[in-house]
Amino acid sequence: IMTVKLQTISQQRAKKVYDLVSKRKESGMSDEYEKYSAKLPSLITNNGLAATVAFMKEKGNVWGALLEDLENCLNENDLFQTIFSVSSAEYRMLSREALKYAEWFKRISSIIF
Repeated sequence: IMTVKLQTISQQRAKKVYDLVSKRKESGMSDEYEKYSAKLPSLITNNGLAATVAFMKEKGNVWGALLEDLENCLNENDLFQTIFSVSSAEYRMLSREALKYAEWFKRISSIIF
């Protein structure tokens, strides 16, 4: 008997984030990663995705690593560039998706770090 392994979209997001955060921890990323991950959902909610991504890009270092991981989750090479080339409907969709991933970064980083 073959079992089919069905996962919810939320489980898929969690797994992707878990793998990325685990790699960061193994590579010796500082504990700031957890601190910044905890701030990410509220930054997106309060400032919008565009402003948050601009901030992360400007700060670089650990923020840059978190931005890379978020881009990886969203399958975007340059999220900043993408934000300015999509329609407002696509931007809202991208923002919602980014926020869902941000919540997982917050949860999983607090466990792993």
